[in-house]
Amino acid sequence: MIPTIAAARTVFFSGLVILTGWMFTACQPAREPLEEVVIDSDEIRHFADEFFAENMEALHIPGLVFVFVQGGEVLYAQGYGWADIESGTPMRSDSSIVSIASVSKPFVAIAVM
Repeated sequence: MIPTIAAARTVFFSGLVILTGWMFTACQPAREPLEEVVIDSDEIRHFADEFFAENMEALHIPGLVFVFVQGGEVLYAQGYGWADIESGTPMRSDSSIVSIASVSKPFVAIAVM
């Protein structure tokens, strides 16, 4: 079926209306700031220890470093698993070197935009 000019206009103007509406939602006045959420480092430690113990083996992750920062301050930093499985070197948050690998791609893409 070949679209008619009227159908093409309808699609174009529908898209234009949707795009305009979407743009106006971005122009709303600033909202009241939310109440600051303060997280205790013991809560983070408990969550991280439990979460990584349950998931690292299931996802075949030999080692990782987890760092939680709030308000510019490091609340919790811990290495989990192994930096080198063969030598039995544990992962440490203060000295293990981790490759950034493909994690840099989103940063480059945003910088190019």
